[in-house]
Amino acid sequence: MNKNYNLSKIIFNDLISFYKTQLILIFMIFISALLIITIIHKTRLLTSQQEELDIIKKKQMPLNLEKYISTSRLKFKHEKIDT
Repeated sequence: MNKNYNLSKIIFNDLISFYKTQLILIFMIFISALLIITIIHKTRLLTSQQEELDIIKKKQMPLNLEKYISTSRLKFKHEKIDT
């Protein structure tokens, strides 16, 4: 009278009956980690695309305008605001 038990089924039933909240929390942590990775990846792609557009715009910019922008940025960096 050997009775065969399906161990994986027993473990699964125990997990569902006794550890529901822990399983839900682990699942939510896993989902949030995947979402964070996806958001970071998309943000980096958008940043690199923006940098490429800036490079293209800079190449198309006339030299006089480029000098004006660089000198005006320097002026704003060194100005002090009195309060």
